[in-house]
Amino acid sequence: MAAKKKQPSFMAEDLKVIEWISSGSVFLDAGASCNKSDKGGFPTRRIIEFSGTGGAGKSYICMEMSGDGLRKGFEVYVDDIEQRWDLGRLSTFGFESDTPGFHYIDPSKYIEECFERLSATFTKAKAGSKIIYIIDPVAALNSKKEIDGKSDKMGQSRAKAVQHHMRLLKDKINRPDCTFMVVFSNQLIDNVGAGMFEEKKITPLGNAMIHWPSVRVRFSQIGKLTDEVKGRKGSDFKEKITRGIKLKAIFKKNSEDEPYRECTLSIAQGYGVDNIRDCARYLKKFTNCLGDSAAGYEWPVKGKDPIKLQGIGKFVAFVEEKGLEGKLYRKAFIEYKKRNQPINRKSKVRY
Repeated sequence: MAAKKKQPSFMAEDLKVIEWISSGSVFLDAGASCNKSDKGGFPTRRIIEFSGTGGAGKSYICMEMSGDGLRKGFEVYVDDIEQRWDLGRLSTFGFESDTPGFHYIDPSKYIEECFERLSATFTKAKAGSKIIYIIDPVAALNSKKEIDGKSDKMGQSRAKAVQHHMRLLKDKINRPDCTFMVVFSNQLIDNVGAGMFEEKKITPLGNAMIHWPSVRVRFSQIGKLTDEVKGRKGSDFKEKITRGIKLKAIFKKNSEDEPYRECTLSIAQGYGVDNIRDCARYLKKFTNCLGDSAAGYEWPVKGKDPIKLQGIGKFVAFVEEKGLEGKLYRKAFIEYKKRNQPINRKSKVRY
């Protein structure tokens, strides 16, 4: 009797993640790839979706990923549907609007145009091409039927258009001789009439898109970064100035690793993800590696007493001045991985 032919694995060679793209946040990168990558990041050859309410930092994360992609030799295409990207601030993320490989394209008018252009970009790509395509936000697109002034009951024509093109896109993105990645940002809206067990916030194209992305992250604003500014000398006047926002990220889906991880991060205005501050606070909260005093920070020095710094502001300045960001990020990434390992159960009895 002939031996039974072994079936190829679902995760065949052409589906494997080749590279990981950083979001600028150690914890967001770790949440996306915790047990699959030694450095973290979002997987290439996949579709990624970021969702959240307005002002939840989705565009900032897309810009951070653009910068990392360009540094790793990717071409970056940005379809800025609402024309919200501040091109004058791209230097914050390590590149300029005229950087080779960065393509800021005319915004799409409707869903069909957007996806056809996306598909054409991948089809025309030469073997060995590395491309990141960002659509920000996909929720602002209408179907051609709506643009032509026809009725679209309950958004059905939009949903059908998205589902049709997402099926085609899934085949394109897995092209084995290239490395592609698609990032969608999606706006959350109130789910009117939601029942007890339904989500109160949904995306306009949520049901149409929910199956296709490999990684889906939902952002929500949980606070603001503020500085207290004092008045002139002798005055008791004080004013709080908003410098940025604090975010909570929940991995609603992660086909590459364990889903439902959560993390927090900060985005400072005119700076981007405040990675040093986030890592310092995380290590201070869960370890003693930066000292055990409530307000002070310590940086360990081999064979000598640690360098003591009063307050997080002075600690951040010290790390930047001495170029210690890499060591800090690595330590925070390792500590995050320790706390987010999958459950290892011995018993496999099923009833």
